[in-house]
Amino acid sequence: MDGKLLTDETKEILVDFICEKVKSKLPKWVKFLGILKAGVRFLLNYLNKLGDKVIPDEIDIYINEAIKQFNAGQIESAIAAISNAENKLIDIKNIDETSEYQLMYANTYALVINIKAWIEKQD
Repeated sequence: MDGKLLTDETKEILVDFICEKVKSKLPKWVKFLGILKAGVRFLLNYLNKLGDKVIPDEIDIYINEAIKQFNAGQIESAIAAISNAENKLIDIKNIDETSEYQLMYANTYALVINIKAWIEKQD
């Protein structure tokens, strides 16, 4: 996707999310100087370019859709987008595409729900 994994919109969603989650754990001078967002944006720009080199362009759309869906609170839609990406990347021999997708969805659902619970516990 033009040398980038994330769109500008999804990158800003991630910047805001990360800053919100870590700002209470940082020294006051970091927040005062306003360098948190700049630092997170710098890191995401680096990962964005690196990710584009290793993740096929056809998968970018699913990743960006998942980020937007998570941000909107649409967890199941986000999991579906991730599962579609996984299903495109992974082929399990002797399993039809529908069963493969259902397996990806179930595993992703379990992982996401546990990560979500852990994040909420940290707040």
